[in-house]
Amino acid sequence: MEGIPESIAVLLVGGDTIRAAIDSGRIYRFSVRSARFRTADSLGAGTPLSRLLSEAGVYATTGEGAVFVWSASRCGLGFRLWDPTAAREMAWDPGGLGDAPDSVGVAQLRLLPQSTTLGEVIVVGCRQKDRDAPA
Repeated sequence: MEGIPESIAVLLVGGDTIRAAIDSGRIYRFSVRSARFRTADSLGAGTPLSRLLSEAGVYATTGEGAVFVWSASRCGLGFRLWDPTAAREMAWDPGGLGDAPDSVGVAQLRLLPQSTTLGEVIVVGCRQKDRDAPA
């Protein structure tokens, strides 16, 4: 939840750390900032945003002062955006992106600097009904 303190467990996995958010004694989200961890098709921290924008069903949401990209084909995975040249999360306002109420379209995402990368992978899990939902 935005702006609400949460319990975090820092897990050591393969010599790197993964943050696990905990609620009611259960992990409900993993946050991965290490480039060592990748999806089966090699998406992870440091991947250029342009690679994800080539997929169908991509959209973004804003919250916690950041921009998160999601893809209908990647149920349960989100990606926090990062601009390595500015060394900060995407939280400024190019074309209204930083202050968008909920969802941001691909056209707005294409306005971001070409240096924009996936800075963090958010793993929230995927239920079968989520996977089959229309985009």
